[in-house]
Amino acid sequence: MPPTPRPTLADRALENLVHQFARPMDALRELVQNALDSGSPRVDVRIGAAPLPQDASKALITLGIHDTGEGMDEQIIDTRLTRLFASDKAGDLTRIGRFGIGFSSIFALEPLAVLVQTGRLGESWELLFYPDRGFDKVRLDEPLTGTRITLFLKKRVDEIEPFLHEVRETLIHWCGYSDRPIRFFDQTRPSTSPSTASDDPFQIGDPEESYELLNRPFALPDALSTYEVQTARAHLLVGVSEQPHITFLGGGLTLATSERHEVLGPYADSLRGLSLIVRADGLEQTLTRCGVMHTTHFADVMDEVVEAAGTFRAQLLTEVSEASELGGDLSRWFSPLRYLVRAAPGRGEAWRQICSIPLFPGHDRLISALELERQRGRAGGLLLHPGDGPLADALDAEGYVQVRATPDALELLYELHRPTFGQGRPPRSELFVRADERFALPQTLDLASLPPAESALFQSCQGTVSVATQDRVFLTFGRVASTGPRTPLVLRGARGGRLFAVVEPGLFGAMWEWVTRRTLLVNVDHPLAQRAAIAAWSTPRAASLALAYAVLQQDPDHHDALNDILNLGAS
Repeated sequence: MPPTPRPTLADRALENLVHQFARPMDALRELVQNALDSGSPRVDVRIGAAPLPQDASKALITLGIHDTGEGMDEQIIDTRLTRLFASDKAGDLTRIGRFGIGFSSIFALEPLAVLVQTGRLGESWELLFYPDRGFDKVRLDEPLTGTRITLFLKKRVDEIEPFLHEVRETLIHWCGYSDRPIRFFDQTRPSTSPSTASDDPFQIGDPEESYELLNRPFALPDALSTYEVQTARAHLLVGVSEQPHITFLGGGLTLATSERHEVLGPYADSLRGLSLIVRADGLEQTLTRCGVMHTTHFADVMDEVVEAAGTFRAQLLTEVSEASELGGDLSRWFSPLRYLVRAAPGRGEAWRQICSIPLFPGHDRLISALELERQRGRAGGLLLHPGDGPLADALDAEGYVQVRATPDALELLYELHRPTFGQGRPPRSELFVRADERFALPQTLDLASLPPAESALFQSCQGTVSVATQDRVFLTFGRVASTGPRTPLVLRGARGGRLFAVVEPGLFGAMWEWVTRRTLLVNVDHPLAQRAAIAAWSTPRAASLALAYAVLQQDPDHHDALNDILNLGAS
């Protein structure tokens, strides 16, 4: 048995070209590109199906790419179609193909055969390619205009519908932005497509034949705001979307599309967060067909993109400001603004403008990040709205700005909180404060209404605190509804007010305006207060001093009074 011949270098090179795409169906883009490069005013894609007589579960699929461009004569066929790496496109910036290798990639679809019919200047030819890439070439007597490439494939009947879907989606993905019509004819069944030949100005042929126009408008899908400009080198769309995405077009076809800004290379940071469509002649696709080559021309185009992005950012902030003045729900802007802030350098002008715009839903109006930040020291953090009710009303009456928490709002606020002086950004649990865990509206008690032992205990405790703090603190007693995961012993408030804040050891200066005019409220339902009330029956003096000591121990601003209480206990 003769040995199997080893594949030659040329054989291996051809196989690499055949399988150059991660998805074999992407080879259709190459055929459409060649059709458009030929000068055709449109490209027709036709799919037909016929059952195989010997096996009803299988069908013969025909997939045709037809154009009416300049076609090919024998010299072009021999030097460019059937000879790899030959091309005449290198010097024409309006043509995106650089190597004459696109045709070979269609064999990755594993066709039974490929039929090419083409004509140029009265000379017509037909070529039939076989799976081994061999071919027969025959001259035709009938004149042809343009080129028709038809793939013959065998599929199971239940594969026809998925195949149609994949062909259609692939063409829309790569060719949807073409400036010439891409028409899709589904001839596998009666068409229900929305467009027909009779209402298409580009139609030549049977006016009764139905098709779908695959072209889509030059627009960013789902964009909240866009800026369009025609520069010296490119047609640009800059915008913001819920999910940013980047698309580069050349000759109307997609060169690269991605949701990752890394495709922009050195321009990624300055354009992060934006959605872009860049249509420019002369951009070169990488050999892997997954990106754009970073040439000098690419750099020139991207400089124009960066300039357009600056104009767009100014326009966007004006739009958001105007929307804020009208009020209503602005949450749709949170995600794009977050990307915009993330891309802005440091505490730049964009950051300052966004911080000052009332964007976030507050108690009864829109509030800005700047308002929340200004009271951060007073509230111990950015204050989250507790829900409509007496507590929210009391906080509003005291001038506290509260933000109604939504995930997008909190993400934007967190992004706006830039670290300063080399400090890291605090964790969310420290930056955001739940109002119902920090503040309360306790029920104050009339000591005279309590049992005699408790009344005497609390009155004695009042007197001890007053002496130890030199009358700087007024002590009162009450019951506190739950304010979070733990029950507070002491709350702090303004004298005569209803609103009290939980005292947290280590929270120095959080409620600075109450340092000289405060009331400390003791929660009588706290276990320590209840144990003091029990002890007061037998040792009232010791119980009173212990409770007073525990109360002031919770208040970091009066730790100096603790020694006075200890001295009182020793006397």
